[in-house]
Amino acid sequence: RAEYREQRKKQGVPYAEFVKKHVKSEPPEDIPFYGSWNSDMSFLYAGSNDDKRDPQNPGPVYFEHPKDVEIAKLEAELEAVREESGIASTDNRK
Repeated sequence: RAEYREQRKKQGVPYAEFVKKHVKSEPPEDIPFYGSWNSDMSFLYAGSNDDKRDPQNPGPVYFEHPKDVEIAKLEAELEAVREESGIASTDNRK
């Protein structure tokens, strides 16, 4: 076990190098993030990097119901198939 530990230590990198490589100044763009980042409590992220809020009064964050997201995706897929097939749309809600 001690040999394996020494082998793993040789494969590692110093903590300062690890931090430089992996710690980012902002959350990833493609992942919704809610809260403070890197211990910076001066503002909060509310789902995207563009939506920064006052931590003392962040206001509400609204989420779409997963069912509604899935329905919208399926309706868009159905509309694409209708267009491809030359079938007129029956959606008159818009």
